[in-house]
Amino acid sequence: MNVDTTKIGEKQIDSDVIEAIKSGLWNHETFGFSMPQLDRAMYQKVAKVLEALGGKWNRRSRSTLFEDQDAMQSVIDACETGVYVDLKKAYQFFETPPEVAEKLVTAARISDGTSILEPGCGKGAIIRAIANEVDELGFSEGVDVLGIDINPEYSLGILNEFIDEPFCDVRFLNGDFLSFYENRIGSFQTIIMNPPFSRFQDINHVMRAYDFLTEGGRLVAVMSDGFTFRQDTRSAGFRDWLEVNGWHWEPLPEGSFKSSGTNVNTVMVIIDK
Repeated sequence: MNVDTTKIGEKQIDSDVIEAIKSGLWNHETFGFSMPQLDRAMYQKVAKVLEALGGKWNRRSRSTLFEDQDAMQSVIDACETGVYVDLKKAYQFFETPPEVAEKLVTAARISDGTSILEPGCGKGAIIRAIANEVDELGFSEGVDVLGIDINPEYSLGILNEFIDEPFCDVRFLNGDFLSFYENRIGSFQTIIMNPPFSRFQDINHVMRAYDFLTEGGRLVAVMSDGFTFRQDTRSAGFRDWLEVNGWHWEPLPEGSFKSSGTNVNTVMVIIDK
């Protein structure tokens, strides 16, 4: 199940960008980076590298903030090697905003004792929403959650966060969901997912995930809205497949994923088996 993504999204860093980053200031308390005085063109080049490495611009502090010391170190390492990996392109990772994750989990209608699969679980936004739902509903048995993600770096953070959660038992597998074990077909009562969108990957992931639902199970997914109107063979075929398999969809608010770095229009798809 392990996947070599070493070269995926790898890019060279121009020498002038490296020098600009080296002349910036790091705040080791806030994990923030403040740029030196740069012209607009250079500013944009530096900002592109910082964002690709996980940084987010913070207007209040007027700096680019990173999650932790390790994330800061990734920038330093990139300057030393002269290359960086664009994580969004490497893993097609656009984190599910909390309000979207909550909406997906509510639509999934999870019940006490449910087995849940989340393909492409990323940093655990949807799992976090599941745990909140379990807590609010006061489950006595709890739920079992299996998260799968192609990026192995996410697993430790997810498992550490939920290790003491009594009613949300979380496990993690590293690998490509499309190569997930055949012997688990038909074994999950609920599937909640935010798959990658490009090159019909969301269609491929949703159709594959459906195989792992039990009879009577429910699948809830975020998807690009492209399949709802495109006339290509793949989109038209997916619409036909949905009609056969009992579904409905609703658009998510415009800009739902803006905070995650994309303005793609999205919909929530619900399929009952």
